[in-house]
Amino acid sequence: MKKLVAILLVLMLGLSAVGSLAESEKTNVVFWYSLGGTNADVIKAMTEEFNASQDKVFVDAQYQGEYDDAINKLKATSIGEALPFDIVQSYEIGSRFIIDSQKMLPIQEYIDKTGFDTSVIEPNLLAYYTIDG
Repeated sequence: MKKLVAILLVLMLGLSAVGSLAESEKTNVVFWYSLGGTNADVIKAMTEEFNASQDKVFVDAQYQGEYDDAINKLKATSIGEALPFDIVQSYEIGSRFIIDSQKMLPIQEYIDKTGFDTSVIEPNLLAYYTIDG
């Protein structure tokens, strides 16, 4: 459950980055995830609730298969310039690839921009995903 909470926090922080759009613009955010079962049901329900709650951002949550399938898709798509997603949920083994690819934006930029309080994240989880400081 803590992992799901962390993933959802990342999603919310990512969505906060689109808050400066002009009034008439609607942004489509493609979110790749690999959670199945009950966790997938939660992702779907939260996505539907978010989409229904406002008209500026539409989240297109796309299941990418099991974690290994998703990391293989991530590797294959990151060869080109444009990525087919805006936000991706990965697992621990994918972290090194994500860091080394230099195609992903560090979430710290959005934490700083929004003033998000990271103390609400499990300390061990936060430490695991903290790089260089």
